[in-house]
Amino acid sequence: MNLIFLGILVPLYYKDISKNKGLRITIWYIVLTVIPCIISLLVIEKGTYISEQKKFGFLNGATTLYIVYIVLLYLGIKVGYHSLFNRIKYSYSNRPINKNLLMKMVIVGINSALVLLYINYLLSPKPYINSGISRFNYWENSTFPFLNSIFGSVSGFMAFSFGYLFLLDKKKKHLISFFLYFLYLILAGNKFSALIIALFLFSIPKLIFIDSLLLILKRNSMKIFIITVIFISLIYYNYSIFNPYSYAGYNSVSDAIIQRISIQGHVFWGSLNNLNVGLTKFTFEEIIYGMRTLMVMLSFYPENHVLYYYNQGSATFTLGYPSILNVGVLFPLGLIINFFVGIFYGMLIKVATFTIFRGRIILAIIAIQLISWMNYMLTMAKFEKLLGLQFWTIVLILMFGLLLSGKNKSDFNEV
Repeated sequence: MNLIFLGILVPLYYKDISKNKGLRITIWYIVLTVIPCIISLLVIEKGTYISEQKKFGFLNGATTLYIVYIVLLYLGIKVGYHSLFNRIKYSYSNRPINKNLLMKMVIVGINSALVLLYINYLLSPKPYINSGISRFNYWENSTFPFLNSIFGSVSGFMAFSFGYLFLLDKKKKHLISFFLYFLYLILAGNKFSALIIALFLFSIPKLIFIDSLLLILKRNSMKIFIITVIFISLIYYNYSIFNPYSYAGYNSVSDAIIQRISIQGHVFWGSLNNLNVGLTKFTFEEIIYGMRTLMVMLSFYPENHVLYYYNQGSATFTLGYPSILNVGVLFPLGLIINFFVGIFYGMLIKVATFTIFRGRIILAIIAIQLISWMNYMLTMAKFEKLLGLQFWTIVLILMFGLLLSGKNKSDFNEV
């Protein structure tokens, strides 16, 4: 039934993003989170062993409910996307507006940031070289740890910036800069998810300007094939060296990879076994720190053990959202909250689309960074960022910039 449901939804989604170019940004969340988790939930409900919870999966309706959550989230995204700027028309061509002075400032700023990241890397203990150093503790052991608060562990806005700059003037220097950034991610210990995110962020400007998605797939089919083969080979090589699931009887590399895929959705599956159907049993703090709450609830390890590794940043689960809604609020209310989260997400996407098409490069970078944080919060349920001054300061800067950008309404046209 779930596969039939997906067979209906996928063509509708493709038709929608073909018509509404800005909604193609949601491909990021769909490919990196939704698809792996649906596959995972299907495998779990077939009875695979869940190493993080020390139990075998069983059919509990998790796959169906997760699809319902995603459909409602996307409907909310559409409402938010179409409600913002619905009376303002803004024009676009095959390329955004090139503002030379501003573009030069961005080039200098982004490349300076990349140089700072490399300087910090060269002067710091390094993953793969220094024992005990990984992507989890790289920043806290680095020479200039304060840079982490500025750029973040992945600094995805840089990948988007290089992609946007390359779209503007087609100069190879931006491709070289992106390659150096991508290399830095690898050297700093980042693995597959961070690398895929960087590639997608680099591709966003081109993705939303091209008329046909099939055309971009045909033109880049060989590149996509090569990248896919490289990633699969790296995953296979990684598990051939170290198999973290051999203790559970998954001795072959292929079995270990299947087990790794299957655990992507285990938090949502486990949260459904703890569905909140009575009075709400969590405080605001427990919900806002969603992943921490879920790990303590679902892990078979003692609470102090889980919290120690969580606070160290060396252990975490995934799919904290919408899992936290299952256990944190009364059950049907979670679906409604999810819809309104989608509305906010859709507004951010519309702002990003608007600024990209109008060549407001700094505002576009800010909007994409907010979407990056939104995707992270939705995946990890670490909503504490919403309580921070940094997030809302950037939101206010973006809103103020949009007010200034919207002065000449005759220049605008619907996307």
